[in-house]
Amino acid sequence: MTNLVEDYFEGLAKTAFDAVKAQDPPLPKNPPVFDTDQNARASAWTAIAVHPMSVMETEYVSVVHAAEKRAGNNPEQAKENAFEAMSQFFSLAADAPPLLQPDTDPLIEERQKSLLAFFDLVEDMQAEGVPDVYDALLSLISDAARLIALMTTADELDFAGTGVQDAAGYLGMFDVSADEAADKWAETHEDKGKTADYIKDVAKNLIDPLKKPENAVASARSLYNIEPFYLFRLMHRFLGGDQAVPMDLNSKGIASGAATGAMHRADWEWLARWHQKQIVDLKTRLTTLQSVLKVQFETDQDIIHFFLKGGRAMYTALGDAKKGKNDWDTGILINPNLLPEQWYQAFAAVNDTVVTFLDQARFGYTALLNKHKNVLNIPPPPMASLAVDPTDMRDFTRFGLMAEHGEESLQDAQLRQRNGAALAVHKRNRTVGINGELIDIGISKRGSVELIEHWHDINIVDLPGVGGDDAEKIPVPTLPYFVDDFSTIIREALTNGTADRKLAKRLVRLNLVLNSDDATLARAVAKANQTVRDTLPKATTAFGVGDRNTAAKLKGWVLAGLVNSMPYAWTRPGWIAKLDDYLQTNAAALLSAGPIDALWRQIERSIDVSDRPAVKNLLIAQNAISTVSRRIVADNVIYAQAIGGPELADVPLWKPVKAAIESVISLNAVNPTFGLFYVSGGLAGRMQTAHAKQPSNDLLSMGATDVVEILYRTGSVHPVWAFRNLPTRLNAIPGITADLIENRDHIAVVVRSDTPINGLTISPDKPVVLVIRAEEKGSEIARIMDHVDGWPVASTRDLVRLFTDRAAHSHDFDLRLSRKKSAEFLLSDVLGRQLL
Repeated sequence: MTNLVEDYFEGLAKTAFDAVKAQDPPLPKNPPVFDTDQNARASAWTAIAVHPMSVMETEYVSVVHAAEKRAGNNPEQAKENAFEAMSQFFSLAADAPPLLQPDTDPLIEERQKSLLAFFDLVEDMQAEGVPDVYDALLSLISDAARLIALMTTADELDFAGTGVQDAAGYLGMFDVSADEAADKWAETHEDKGKTADYIKDVAKNLIDPLKKPENAVASARSLYNIEPFYLFRLMHRFLGGDQAVPMDLNSKGIASGAATGAMHRADWEWLARWHQKQIVDLKTRLTTLQSVLKVQFETDQDIIHFFLKGGRAMYTALGDAKKGKNDWDTGILINPNLLPEQWYQAFAAVNDTVVTFLDQARFGYTALLNKHKNVLNIPPPPMASLAVDPTDMRDFTRFGLMAEHGEESLQDAQLRQRNGAALAVHKRNRTVGINGELIDIGISKRGSVELIEHWHDINIVDLPGVGGDDAEKIPVPTLPYFVDDFSTIIREALTNGTADRKLAKRLVRLNLVLNSDDATLARAVAKANQTVRDTLPKATTAFGVGDRNTAAKLKGWVLAGLVNSMPYAWTRPGWIAKLDDYLQTNAAALLSAGPIDALWRQIERSIDVSDRPAVKNLLIAQNAISTVSRRIVADNVIYAQAIGGPELADVPLWKPVKAAIESVISLNAVNPTFGLFYVSGGLAGRMQTAHAKQPSNDLLSMGATDVVEILYRTGSVHPVWAFRNLPTRLNAIPGITADLIENRDHIAVVVRSDTPINGLTISPDKPVVLVIRAEEKGSEIARIMDHVDGWPVASTRDLVRLFTDRAAHSHDFDLRLSRKKSAEFLLSDVLGRQLL
């Protein structure tokens, strides 16, 4: 590292320190921030107390959940409690990034360690008079040359770290190739009698230069201890705090945000162009890998999707890439439809590709800064422009900070245990990592709602980045993705009642996107409007769907999202009609500014005056649909309670519903080859929960489902014939009415209560209480059939898949959240509880 590059990072450390110092209210003492050496590391849980394959020992799940619940409504405390609870069973280790495929070439740092170990061996061989030391030295020089070729290229050698330059110069690289370097060296070092002198010469001119810390001015991090995704990062690492003045998580976030912001100067187009080249490079590597995997898996399906995320992606999609700021967030999706074995094989290959890419990018960033060293220390923008709000963090930054915070907390605890009570007075004694972020790469985990949702919904296009038409084309989502993404963040804020800069920024960006004349977005808006016109004609008029302003576009978008979150709404046309009536009748109240006034007052100063009217209308529209959606979730709870179940046997409506279920299921005994009727959905989940000795009300209260579902697995009898006599059979039961209904290629038997359900916001006169239909391909198919209370019931594992898939295909935030929570509850509290 040149002095100018060193000065640059020292200046960034001061910027981070100043940001921490500028907190309001100020800290009693300001923790220091300082530069440090760079490396490549990974954080991951390692099984210690519990073997990872021991399914009979999963009590740690309930221990972790209990620890999270003790945090109440504090999500950050819940994560910290979870880390501490996990540490009872697992060790959180920080080591070199793991390579998961045996044939992947070692990383640069591992090669360096091997080279140093090899050199120690050569020295020992020389000291002990072992024959063939000279040949071993030649082999070592050949290894060193190949290592140098990974650290730099002929074109970038003049800008590589000084140690790399010195080592390459010693071997005559790149006048000769890495493969020829040892032979070239031997031409001038051919006297085997001078081997001892040669070893000293190699130590001074080759080994020592390659150990210099300034050879790489960036670190790589692989974080496997984040629940929703795996996170891989290229960054410059600083340290914060010390034993005298420790640094807390909030200050760590502020310092990291300030360092990151200062590292991405808007006037440094050369830096943006370098990042774009890295994105294109990684895309090329992943495209090549995908071709290999397609052959391996014998499929024509896409296996990997890779794209730029965040503000940079949005501005690129809008055709104004230069407006992008801060680090470069990217996402990788691995096809969730792959078999589990294939998915993890693909993940292993993607992991190694990403880790290797970041390993090499560390040295590319070093050459870049050395090349532009003369402009690095131009004074940065005023501190005011770098003010950091710790609440305004992207998921990668927020989860990354928490993952590192958990690791650092556990290391502190272990340190205190080793050193006794003398250190126990300090909550944090070690320095903490401060991250100046460059590139983040997130890989959504298999089975996550986010993976399934994004795989099906995101369309990716290659568009020019910074530099216009001559720039590298980078993969970005089309604009509809950003409408959904920003809407999710806004709806989350409305649900939690949180008002911060993040909310204001997403509202402004949502308005910007909806104002675009992009053809893809226009088609998506038109499709949403048509959905609303077809299903909610009264609401279309009452809400002004179809108008040209951004609020009208959003109303159509979120109303269509609500409708599309109910894939089997065709079985309940009466409920849809009542929803339309409700929206029409309550449009004025739902679209009034009153409910969001308090929230608006907290954020309006963060929004330009000219944007405020349109942005406020977007917040009103989001709040209107959020209100309706939350009432539907609340209705689902009332609905399920009114219908009853085995655990609610005293509910009056349960008697006819139970009789209907038993009447249908009894048909399974007529001839097993005809087909199979079985219980699925919410009732099945509650039955499995109660069977596992867990309170079924926990699942019911999440409001993911309302009506009872019976699915039919087709055997020798087609659903049309299997269902045709069911209405007559069920109409003999007092209190209910059954009808056969059809929708295109689908058929179902719908059972209604003869009396209304009290307390519902959206209340049909004869509410549907039971739906019988054929199971569909995919997540609906129960792979394992359990028998609970004498009824065939979808297994808990199958119900987890069902609710996860329904959450992923729910375009409405609150409905998605209720279904996601139900899936997580069934997975962790029912399936994941101790089995013995």
